Amino acid sequence: SGTIQSLAFAALDTFIADDNRLNGVLPADIPTTVKVLSIRNNALSGPIRDIVATLTSLTNLRLDHNDLTGPIHLSDSHVEVLLNHNHFDGTLSQDFLTANSNLQTLYLHHNRLTGPVPATMNLAAELEHLRLDENEFTGTLPTLETLTKLKELRMDRNSLMGPLPSGLSTMLDLVHLDLANNGFTGTCSSVVFERVSARMSIESLARNDKRRQTKTIEDN
Repeated sequence: SGTIQSLAFAALDTFIADDNRLNGVLPADIPTTVKVLSIRNNALSGPIRDIVATLTSLTNLRLDHNDLTGPIHLSDSHVEVLLNHNHFDGTLSQDFLTANSNLQTLYLHHNRLTGPVPATMNLAAELEHLRLDENEFTGTLPTLETLTKLKELRMDRNSLMGPLPSGLSTMLDLVHLDLANNGFTGTCSSVVFERVSARMSIESLARNDKRRQTKTIEDN
């Protein structure tokens, strides 16, 4: 229990303190040599944006299941980002991801994020796991046409609307798809359902806007 007073170890590469009772804010003196920062399932609070932005070697950021707040900033070095089950709010900026992104896993579910999903999400071509569910995202989704490596896509329980992203039909490895409880409309090609499990194919589109949604499964 207690706070993390300092991590000022000149050659620190990995710091793991999962499943404790640590509270307070992240120390501002985390060295730029850190590649893995994992403090999962604690009681950390406060913003992290300015601290994380300085960690240019960081590949694995695991701060899920805490009480962290404020906006979120990522860098091109990140491969795994687990920030779910916190209190992050605000919008994701249009430069949230760049063409140099190495990101493979992005978990931001169970927060208070608002606004549209940025179009730069299309730049994360290495993404395999993407969860934005249980936030307050609005507007239409980007095409996601470049995210061909996705295995998991969850955006359920937001306030998204409009057509389903056209990139769904290019996700050859997709096995977990959940878009339920939004306001999506239009049609969905049977190609999508052939590439996800039978259990998820219908349930993943449940409880969208039935007043406007045709939810037709088209033949190829």
